[in-house]
Parts: sequence; structure tokens; C-alpha cells
Amino acid sequence: MIKRAADSGYMVGYVGKWHIGAKGPRLRGAEFVTGKSETVPRKLKPRVPRDRQQGIAHYHAGGLDDNGEKHQYYQTLDGTYDDTHAAEKVRDGQKMLRKAAKDERPFFGVISFNQPHPAYRVPEPYASMFDPRKIELP
Repeated sequence: MIKRAADSGYMVGYVGKWHIGAKGPRLRGAEFVTGKSETVPRKLKPRVPRDRQQGIAHYHAGGLDDNGEKHQYYQTLDGTYDDTHAAEKVRDGQKMLRKAAKDERPFFGVISFNQPHPAYRVPEPYASMFDPRKIELP
């Protein structure tokens, strides 16, 4: 889609992660690029990084961290929303939109968030906003 938009005369922006090749968005015509889209690609072979294997095994065994959370997939983040990767992507997206607003061409933009996978890593006050024991599940 990025290349098609760029080839059709759109001002193209890309914010966030990109796992299919270093400088992928820029090589496909994106003019505004931020985030991990400029990093060296990982090998395509799926694997769990060694530094995370023990934590995942602990999670699958039902283990909890010091906060009583399944840290690998659910975690109360330090700081506030403004300190999260999601907020960083939003700020970069705002920069992308400001640049696009100054351009006369039509605009195509992508913001690729690291989360929601997993969606369970949240900062305060959201992490404590609802008591999970009081939420009725369908």
C-alpha cells in the first residue's frame, strides 16, 4: 500500500515498527519515517529471545511477578501514559500529520503501534482503574 500510494502521488508517512526489512517504508516511498521502521530486520525464523525464555516458562507455569502480575504478558508499566511507546507513536503521528497538512498532495499515513500485542501492559492510572474481580465476563 505504501508504494502504491507513493507511486500515485501521495505524500506518504510511516510511524512505528516495521519487521520486513531495514528502511522498508522509505524504500517504498515514505517521506516521513520514524520509529523502529529504520532498524535492521530480524531473522524470519520465529524464535523466543533467550533473555525472555525463562520469563515465558515462568508465565506458563502460572508464576507471578513481585506485583502479583503475569509479567510477561500483563504488567503495570512504570510512569504514566506519556512515558509509553504508544504515546511516543502518537506524538510522532502528530508530527507526521502536521507535515502532511503543509503538503498540497493527498496523504497516506500509517502508525504501527508496538501494542496491542500484548495489550496488557498499561501505566497508571489505567492499570488500577477497574478491579478485575468485579468485572463480569461474557
